[in-house]
Amino acid sequence: MVECQPGQPNSTYPPVEVCQKCGVTGYANLLIYCDVCRVSAEHLYCLDRVSEVTQEVVEWSCEQCVPTYFCNQLQPSVIVEERNVKQLPDELCVGDASEDIPPNRPLVSNENAYGLPITDHVRSVENLLQKSQLNLQTSTAEAEAATSDGKQSASWKLDKTLVKQEAQQDVTENNIPYEENTDFEIKMKCLKNRFNRLNNRSNRLEEIEKAYLEKKSEMCTLIANRVETVDVKEQAMIDRVQELKDMAVVAIKEAHSKSSEHTVVVFDIQKRVELKQFCIEMDSKGLLNYIMKYEKYMDAIREEIPLALKNAAEPALFVLDFLKRFYPCHSQTTLCPKEGTSDAIELMSMRKSCLMLIESLALVLGADDSVDRITKWQAKTIADSWKSRLDSRDAAIGYNSTDKEAFLKLITTFRITSDFNDEELCKLVLAVSHRRQAPNLCRSLGLKHRIPGMIEVLIRKGRRIDAVHFVLAFKLTEKYPPVLLLKTYLKDLRKDLLSQMNSSGGDDKIKSGLHVKELAGIKTVIECIEEYKLQAHYKLDPLLKRMIQLEQWKSNKKRMADNAVTNQQRKRAREDNGMKYEPNVPADLGNDCVLVADSASVTWPYICSLQH
Repeated sequence: MVECQPGQPNSTYPPVEVCQKCGVTGYANLLIYCDVCRVSAEHLYCLDRVSEVTQEVVEWSCEQCVPTYFCNQLQPSVIVEERNVKQLPDELCVGDASEDIPPNRPLVSNENAYGLPITDHVRSVENLLQKSQLNLQTSTAEAEAATSDGKQSASWKLDKTLVKQEAQQDVTENNIPYEENTDFEIKMKCLKNRFNRLNNRSNRLEEIEKAYLEKKSEMCTLIANRVETVDVKEQAMIDRVQELKDMAVVAIKEAHSKSSEHTVVVFDIQKRVELKQFCIEMDSKGLLNYIMKYEKYMDAIREEIPLALKNAAEPALFVLDFLKRFYPCHSQTTLCPKEGTSDAIELMSMRKSCLMLIESLALVLGADDSVDRITKWQAKTIADSWKSRLDSRDAAIGYNSTDKEAFLKLITTFRITSDFNDEELCKLVLAVSHRRQAPNLCRSLGLKHRIPGMIEVLIRKGRRIDAVHFVLAFKLTEKYPPVLLLKTYLKDLRKDLLSQMNSSGGDDKIKSGLHVKELAGIKTVIECIEEYKLQAHYKLDPLLKRMIQLEQWKSNKKRMADNAVTNQQRKRAREDNGMKYEPNVPADLGNDCVLVADSASVTWPYICSLQH
């Protein structure tokens, strides 16, 4: 784009006004040719006026042609920017020469943009002056002829009109670059506005993202604090439960140790020599009477019996003679006395003594098969006698698990298990499966190949705790997962207790018994988990929480029972004194219980929790 540039003042040329485009005083360096002399000129003026000399519209004029052809002072209108090369008229005359120019012929060094030879400017002007004078004379003659001839006048007017239209078209063409510039500026403005809108939108999105990140950080911090708080509370609760458990265990151990120390001291000082003397003399009857007399020292005697049996000449025969008194030689009614009577208690004590003696003999004999054939024959005779009693179908005779356990330990201690059928032995083992020694007893009987079938029977009968002991003892955890067995046991227990509670009809005694059963079942599961170290697979927290609730209920029940008895006593005393009775509800129980004065019935807070 060519703009106006300041020029040097020239006294021979008329002054130039300020450019309306850029506001600079001077001349314009434009590649435009003078319409008068048809010679390239550097400094042109946009006149758009009719020449007084040639009577033609002159659009552009150079500095030398302006003072020659125009009388008036120059008034240039607009100095514009770069424009395209202008088409020349069909007939051009420079001096006396004219020729047709091919449209696509390249320019040579001595030709201008119109394809005309560049001549000296002064000569060109002189030639143009001569031509102009000739044209002026011709125009005058034509004007006079036009005055006489109307048709020539009309033709002249038409030519003049066409010239004006061409001039207007040229002016329109001259303004095209300016309009394009205006469109470009409008487009640039639109692009800038759009860029500003996009920039503002980007800023808003950045602000929204920043706010989101801040909010996310706050929420993450809040969640972390919440999790930490919950973990702290949970750990505090676990520590508290563990502390209570440790305190209870310590208290039990202290009480047991005090009792054991007292028992051992008394037994060591007064009775050890007598126990040893019975074994040396092979006095089985005296030993039985001695054990039953000091039954309260049974734990201490159990520890001393193996040492005392080593002093006997024939420990196996001595024990067999002792076992002959396992079943008294009386009537069948005496064999199974009524439960709770003195005869029943004495018989049970005697059988426990025999069982303890068999276990002590097993420790003395060890793993070696040191029993002779005569001793085995005598043991087989006693075992057959016991087996016949166990197989008896008489309804009046009943035998508990102690009898069956004693029989199994008898045949294992004296190595006569091969004389009995495996099926019968499996049935007896299932009857004593709740005993902790049952897995070892089963291994001693040589029934290891029967263990999977026995576990299936225990599961089918709902004795899953016993099944867990067998599973872990014989390492069958892959086939029978112990955690699943424990969870199923608790689920079935609660389901059974709930059905019993619904069918109890609101009986408080039945409900209390159900709570006791649930507490015992939970304690059994907890002991099993701790013994076999299953805490990683079975969390103890819910079980401990429920156990604490039931323990609190149990203590509240006992306290409320004591308060009920006290209130009854106070009621009688006040009635005797003529005073009105008002129930005295302990303040520490709050809303956990309700005492009814006339029926003394109690509503417990944990009854409905079985269904959970």
